[in-house]
Amino acid sequence: MPPRTSAAFVLLLMFAAGAPSASTLRAQQVPGPELVSRNQVALEVGIISVGLSYARRVGGGPLSIGAGLWGAWEPAHTFDRTVWEPVGFVVFARYSRPPWLQADLGPGLLTYVWADDCSECSGTFVGLRFAARLGYRFVFLGPEVWVGSVSDRPNGAEFGAMVGAQLRFVVGWGR
Repeated sequence: MPPRTSAAFVLLLMFAAGAPSASTLRAQQVPGPELVSRNQVALEVGIISVGLSYARRVGGGPLSIGAGLWGAWEPAHTFDRTVWEPVGFVVFARYSRPPWLQADLGPGLLTYVWADDCSECSGTFVGLRFAARLGYRFVFLGPEVWVGSVSDRPNGAEFGAMVGAQLRFVVGWGR
């Protein structure tokens, strides 16, 4: 082989052995799905409500499991009775596939007051909480709905909903 042909042959072999395939190039160009932080602490502030929660992402997917405390002054509701100052506990699953969306769903247990200046005028709310938030990085905004049953001694049980909107501030860490 002439020297020029040998050099071309060696270059061809080097390129064929070390050149990435088209599928490798495509895989390198397409980024993986963005996931939220593994651990998240959130403060939720509404016009008349506040919440504090912790969520931890499960595995490598978009699902987190969490729990938190929630309270309000006089939330908008559909009940035929007064529901003042509900405060309580919620457990939830949070879905966050696109990082700008957070959707929570889970059971909640709240106590509330139905009359002023009465130490025995309290009741219980048992139901589901759904919240959907849109935002970027650490600030999210969206509606929240509690659907369930309220019950107290003089009025019995009643099914209905409480609604509101909240601003969520999130601090996250870990991948």
